[in-house]
Amino acid sequence: MNTELKTALEILEKEKDISKETLLEAIENSLLTACKNHFGKADNVKVTINPETGDFTVMAAKTVVEEVEDPVTEISLVDAKMKNSKYDIGDIVNVEIKSKEFGRIATQNAKNVILQKIREEERKVLYNEYYSKEREVVTGIVQRYLGRNVSINLGKVDAILNESEQVKGETFQPTERVKVYILEVKDTPKGPRILLSRTHPGLVKRLFESEVAEVKDGTVEIKSIAREAGSRTKIAVWSNDPDVDAVGACVGMNGARVNAVIPPVSVDGPILTIRQFPKEAITMKTLLEKQSITKQVLSFLLPLVKARYTILIGGGTGAGKTTFLNALSAYIPKDERIITIEDNAELQIQGIPNLVRLECRMANIEDSQEITTADLLKTALRMRPDRIIVGEVRSEASELLQAVNVGSEGSLSTIHANSCADMVSRLETLVLIHLNMPITAIRRQIVSGFDLFIHLGRLRDKSRKVLEISELDGLKNGEVQLNPIFCYEEEQGLVFKNHLKHTEKLERAGISYETLLCETSL
Repeated sequence: MNTELKTALEILEKEKDISKETLLEAIENSLLTACKNHFGKADNVKVTINPETGDFTVMAAKTVVEEVEDPVTEISLVDAKMKNSKYDIGDIVNVEIKSKEFGRIATQNAKNVILQKIREEERKVLYNEYYSKEREVVTGIVQRYLGRNVSINLGKVDAILNESEQVKGETFQPTERVKVYILEVKDTPKGPRILLSRTHPGLVKRLFESEVAEVKDGTVEIKSIAREAGSRTKIAVWSNDPDVDAVGACVGMNGARVNAVIPPVSVDGPILTIRQFPKEAITMKTLLEKQSITKQVLSFLLPLVKARYTILIGGGTGAGKTTFLNALSAYIPKDERIITIEDNAELQIQGIPNLVRLECRMANIEDSQEITTADLLKTALRMRPDRIIVGEVRSEASELLQAVNVGSEGSLSTIHANSCADMVSRLETLVLIHLNMPITAIRRQIVSGFDLFIHLGRLRDKSRKVLEISELDGLKNGEVQLNPIFCYEEEQGLVFKNHLKHTEKLERAGISYETLLCETSL
């Protein structure tokens, strides 16, 4: 029994994950190569290896002849009869070849054949192992930076995280453990080349499958994912069980806003912020009870909403812009056709039968086309809307200005701003970012499209209040003129300042401004 060979095979099989059959095949090929190098050819050589014992024999099939011309393939009758007297001319005799007789070069070549086979099989095993993990999430250890790319060890092989697949602003430290998505595995002569990603939507999908029990067991299906790595992610989910809320299973109750910040941006560790909307929509009655608005101001605003005054609501983050828009929209006549456009569906428009809700879509895992707010605004204008409600004005300010200037009177929207005057500046800036237009032309569109600005804010006591209501009063010396109607004062609250100058829409709606004044006691 060749115990040394057997032990060596078992060790290689265990360490390299290469089957014993493959190793035995490599030894067989090496012996054939040695024979070919030693004798010049090996067509008549057969190698037999016992996989149980590790014993092997090398036999050369030789033809019995009178006179030997080729000692590699022929044997004399005399020599054949010495082995067995029954042999005769033309018979085939199997002659054992001793491997110890091979020369140094033949032995070295045989060794190289074995090593080459082991390397090939090792590469093949590694490729198959990681190819099976393609489109999966694994944990790796950061090795080093290669330029702007990152080398990450996955256990048995190093992989590459290209700069294009890194989250913007994310940095790595050597020995740091990081979860990565195996984007692609390529078979190369030097072994598998593995490309990783931290930005692919599939990373989010696999994380949800591993962390959310309902997704893992198939109760909730992830239909589509769109992602702006490092910023936001949208996931379309479906529940196969009517008793299971698909959104609630993944991120909590419907309507929640979730924001995550991780190191190195978050110095002290991961931070998760969840903003939960109330189960029931907040109405103007609720805002009156919370003293966010006064009854006098509300009585003034409601006829303007019915008369189709175009209103822009501004304020800082968390000022209650969306909440106020929802409450104000309740006073839109029920027979109108309303189209809402949102980046993320948050509006809760109540009591409008002819309501069309549109939501933006990022390019997703199925490579579907991105649909922006600007795209939806163009589409909405073809859908014969009475009013368009835009959840929040961002980069699509130019399209919104066009929408409110082509007949969609009474439209509502929100914008981030610090005051009514700042709302003008924000609109101008957002338009100029994307369009090379004269500032005067932009301002004309602003005063032509919008009628009223409402500014909300949070006070020191954390309460949310209406701080300013201003009418847009045309241009003077190229500057947008604001007519402050209500302004918040620390001691008195919302104070009436000036009368509404432009009452044409009220008159068209059959509402007398004088009557409005009497009802509001202004």
